[in-house]
Parts: sequence; structure tokens; C-alpha cells
Amino acid sequence: MELQILDIPESDDSEDFSVRTITSSVQQLALEAEKENVVEKQQQHQKSSPLILENKTPFAKQQQGLSPSRGGQRNGALSSHSSASSSSLSSAISPSPNYLIPQFFFPNKKWIPEIKSAKIMEKFTQKFNDVLHNETPGVLSKEAFSSLVRECIGIPSYFGPLIIKRATDMCSSKVEDVPTSSVSSTKSANTTEMKDFEDDFGEEDSEDVTQIKRDDFLRFWKKTLSRYNDETEMIYNILKDPKQKGDFVSQNDFRSVIRALLDTHPGLEFLKHTAEFQDRYLETVIYRIFYTVNKDWNGRMTLRELKKSDLISAFKQCEVEEDINKVLRFFSYEHFYVIYCKFWELDTDHDFLIDRDDLLRYGNHALTYKIVDRVLSESVKPFTSGVPGKMGYEDFVWFVLSEEYKSQDLSIKYWFKCVDIDNDGFLSSGDLAYFYEEQLQRMECLAQEPVFFEDIVCQLTDMIKPKIEGFITLEDMVHSLPMSGNTFNVLFNLNKFILFETRDPFTIRQEREEKHLTEWDRFARVEYMRLSQEDDEIMSDADEADVENLSSFAVSMNEDEDEDTNNSSNNSSGSSRSSSSHGGGKTNRNTSSAWDDDDDDDEY
Repeated sequence: MELQILDIPESDDSEDFSVRTITSSVQQLALEAEKENVVEKQQQHQKSSPLILENKTPFAKQQQGLSPSRGGQRNGALSSHSSASSSSLSSAISPSPNYLIPQFFFPNKKWIPEIKSAKIMEKFTQKFNDVLHNETPGVLSKEAFSSLVRECIGIPSYFGPLIIKRATDMCSSKVEDVPTSSVSSTKSANTTEMKDFEDDFGEEDSEDVTQIKRDDFLRFWKKTLSRYNDETEMIYNILKDPKQKGDFVSQNDFRSVIRALLDTHPGLEFLKHTAEFQDRYLETVIYRIFYTVNKDWNGRMTLRELKKSDLISAFKQCEVEEDINKVLRFFSYEHFYVIYCKFWELDTDHDFLIDRDDLLRYGNHALTYKIVDRVLSESVKPFTSGVPGKMGYEDFVWFVLSEEYKSQDLSIKYWFKCVDIDNDGFLSSGDLAYFYEEQLQRMECLAQEPVFFEDIVCQLTDMIKPKIEGFITLEDMVHSLPMSGNTFNVLFNLNKFILFETRDPFTIRQEREEKHLTEWDRFARVEYMRLSQEDDEIMSDADEADVENLSSFAVSMNEDEDEDTNNSSNNSSGSSRSSSSHGGGKTNRNTSSAWDDDDDDDEY
């Protein structure tokens, strides 16, 4: 039996000491194990065939060379023998150098387990093949597929139509690999013609797909949805358009989801016959979502922002709640009605733009000229209207949400940028004095007791408690919420400033009892009641006008009948006299009465 001897290389001074120690220990253990095996075999075959090791160093001497007292000193023979044995052991244990271990840890991904993914695919396949649920085997309608998405995957059913579109687009893009020159030229022409249209209105309903094939969905599931175990990541990748560059979700990506909400929710069924209000509701909901979720206000929602928001829970609440007005986050129709009516009241010329004179009338002329000019100067963010000095509907949604809900961080951010004139990130006494000067003049004109600027500065300092005395930062105001929201009312909203100074104890107690309602929720509820009362008054006035018109019409009819009766009596008396003289009065009297009746019927 030939004994394999380890060849231990000479120590390298640059090698780490811990590595050398571990390597030496492993080699020593391997040699001891080989020694035990050799001793056992020698005892068995000692009488018959003694073991002779030719041209080999005795094992005892090898062990002496590996003794710990020697340290790292080894002779050349031992080094050569130990290296040979080490290479033989490493070749039996270590894999080939070309073998690569696949990645098994994904820090930002949560893969769906294979068992769960197989069950989901099995359920979908069964529904696709079930003839009782669909007319054509292997094809599901949009409604059936949306309900299946909620049951099997666990995400809201409103994302079903978008999944159908994404799966269909992915499969169709693979079929059409290389278009011909004529097709490519036609596509480029259509792209240039429809570019502005898509930018304004996004993906329209003409591109909507009403059904999905089994193979298309299963391919889309394996390559996209099965990669995400978290529902937020799954919804984010459903929303994200694969054709766009960048990892974000735009406003157009939500259009089909909100359209599905409009088509299926029972609380919005009354809007099916009013296409204009459907479009306005869809736009308002999307604007509110991006105002709240997209903290940077750049129109690009990231996965991090979506995870921090409560948007998905609001979608799930819409599926459970039949009354859409009880879903106060994003989707309430009453909130939309208040915003749109506010915009319509200010936009007197109905060009869908708000100019300086229109915005000054907001809240019964509550805002000062200086803050209105500052808002219209696009100090917060560029307007989407494209017209300098005029805000569009989206810009107005940003404005009204910030104005009526100052006790949140987004509103603080909005008005902080407006008041920070020099854009240095601080509100100094000069910034505050610039806006409060006009507010003080308005107090004097309205015979209100003026509050001097020095007193205002002391109150604001005690309320906000800035880290740097005399300079207020955005962080200081956010940390002092909700009291810091009144700072801006003091500077440029006189009506709310006076209302805050003369607070009703009953109102304060009611706000404490309704902690689930925000400042915006209370404002929208009051405004909706006011608008409803105005509509009822308009309807009652219209009914009263109709009654007056009908009564006047009836009086005029009676007068006409009286005149006709008098005329007929006069004519009959004259005809009787003439008939007595000529002898034909009976026929003439009957004829005249018949014509009179016909005239009365026609006039009536």
C-alpha cells in the first residue's frame, strides 16, 4: 500500500497568520487519520507481508517535522511530501475551478415559494379551462379575471385590466420582432401624430383589452409576478410601464386602474352617463395620489414612496366599502365634488385656467396680494398649465389641498417655499415682516384690533421653538406640527387668523371627539353641505319660477276664454237677430259654436 504524503509549502511572510494556523491544523489532522489507518493495516498483515516503504520518509519523521515545537520551520522533503497529500485531498473535496455557485441571496427581492406559485398557477389554469366560467376555453373576460386576481393573488381587483394589458403587450412584442420598412414608417408616423395626445390624456380606452388568454397570463406570471412575494412590489411592477426608461411610476400608469374603479364600484354607478365628470374624477384622484405619495412632487413615484404610503390599503377599502364617500383617502366623491366646484366657481371665463384675479376671490378674498403673487410665480413647482401666471386644474388641486390642510408636512413644505422669498432655506424676520405688513393693513381696514409684528414674532418663536434663534427651518416647523400650520394663517390668511383667535369651545371639543377626521375632511364635509344646500335652493327657486309661470299661464288662459265667451255671446246675439229677419239662424249658430270650440282647443 502506497501512502500519500502531504507536501506543505514553506511559510509566506505575507500570508495572514490565522490562515496559516488553520491550514497547518487541517493538514495535521489529515496526517493523523492516515497514520491510524496505516497502523491498523500493519497489524493485520504483520506476519505475512510486512509493509516496506521504498524511497519514502518514515511516518514518524514526518510527524516530527509537523510537531508544534517546530513552528513554521519545515524541511524541503516534508514540504514536498505534504504538498502532494494536500493536493490529493483537495482534489477529492473541492469542486472544479469552472463550477460557479448560483446566487441564493437577494437582499431586495422576496421570491414567491415554488409551492405557492404552483398553486396559484393551478387555480388560474382551472378557471381558464372551466367552460362554466367562460365562453371560450382558455380565455377569460376582464370581469372574471379581475375577480380571480383578488381571490388567488390577493391584490385589489382594479389592477386586473392593467395586468391583462401588460401581459398582452409582452406577448405581442415578442411576436412582432422585426417589422418591415413600411410598417416601421407607419409606426413612426403614428407615433409623431399621437405624441401630444398621449402626453395629455395618457393611455385611452381604445387600447383596452377585454379578455386574456391562458398562455399569455402564465408567461407573464412566470417572468414578472412570480418574482415578488410582497404585494407592494408586485403592484408597483404591474403599474410601471416596461417601455419607459427609469424605475418609477407616472400618472398615466394609474389611468386604467381608476377607470376600472369607475366601471365596477357601486358607489360611482351614477357617473356612467356623465363622461365629463368621470374624466374629472379620474384626474382628481390621480392628482391627490401623487400629491400625497410622491413626496418629491416630480411626477415619478418610486417603490420606496409607495411602500411608505397607505394607497394599497385605500384600494382594498374601496373593494369592501360600498359607499365611496366613506373612503376618505383619495377616492371620496364628495371631496372631488368640493375641489371641482371650487375650481369652477373661481374660473369665471371657464377657460380651465386660474389667473390672479380669480385666485384673489378664493375663500371670500381671504388671501393677501403678496401670497397670491408668490403662488402664481411658480415658487413651489412649475405649473402644468404651460401658461405663465396661470394655474391649471392640477396646480389648483395642489393649492387647495395645501391651503385647507395646513396641519400636515406636505402643506408646510408648500407654504414654506412660498414664504421663503430668498430661497435660502430659512424664514427670517425679513421674510415674515414682508407678508405680515399687508395683513396688518387689512386688520386696520376691517376695524380689527391690530397685533403688532413684534408680538407675532414672540408668539411664533414660543410655538415653533427653532434650533437657531431668529431663523426658522422647514424641519423646525414639521417637528412643531400641528401648531406650526397656524403660522401661515397669521401671515396671509386673515379669515382663518381671526377664526383661530376666536375659537369656539364647542368646535374644539368636537374636533377632539372626531380624531379620525383630518382638517381637510372637516372642510370638505362643510363645503359639500353648503354646495348641496345651494343646489337645493336653486332647484326650489326653479320650481317656484315654474309654478309662477304655470299660474300666470293659467290666468292668461282664463282671461282668453272669458274674452272668447263674450265674443261668442255677442256674435250669437247678432246672428239671432239676423236670422230672425232672414230665417237661417239655427245653422249659423251651430257653425259658429263649432269654430269657437276648435279655436279654444288649438289655443290651449
